[in-house]
Amino acid sequence: NAKGVKEEIGFVFNMLQRSRLTKNTLIVTDLTGSMYPYYSQVLVWQALKLSQGKNFKHAFFNDGNQKNIQAKVIGETGGVYLCASSNIVRIYNTMQKTMSNGNGGDTPENNMEAVLKGINQYKNIDNIIMVADNFAFPRDKKLIHKIQRPIQYVMCGTQLGISRSYISLSRHYGGSIISVEKSICYLDQFKDGDELTIEKVKYSINKGKMVKLN
Repeated sequence: NAKGVKEEIGFVFNMLQRSRLTKNTLIVTDLTGSMYPYYSQVLVWQALKLSQGKNFKHAFFNDGNQKNIQAKVIGETGGVYLCASSNIVRIYNTMQKTMSNGNGGDTPENNMEAVLKGINQYKNIDNIIMVADNFAFPRDKKLIHKIQRPIQYVMCGTQLGISRSYISLSRHYGGSIISVEKSICYLDQFKDGDELTIEKVKYSINKGKMVKLN
């Protein structure tokens, strides 16, 4: 509902505050249409970090710059904008450019392409934070094996629970989930029969898959 969405928007800043940071952090942000309500929180958090003398690399993506769905090739979809600056206005302008040039157009998105472009541009990246849309699973998940670094997924739009697709990515590739309630790490260490609770939803691991219990 609208109240739930409004409340969660305010939590995005706090979720980012709980993310693990290093000097060479790449922040990858989904700026397709469904993510517009959250981008101001990302910008405020970035301004705070800059005021503390911290400067990170950015990859913003819009899934193709208005490209037709049929033309979206995995790894070459486009609509990725990079920025490494200590100037908040430049970061803001890059975000605005990303949003004005495209808004997604379909549900799957080019998350991993954006990560790879950031890694290739900024050579010493050792930590990745992805501000992700809970309802839009990466169309290019098969590229994740090229990243070779764990990803912290800051999940937006979780009123109905965390997407099992992102939980699965974290489990199989050593990442973590940062939700409104808590940070969930070491998901790759859970085994068959183990149970865990995420955002009040209980899951069990069954033959490597997440099964909802309630």
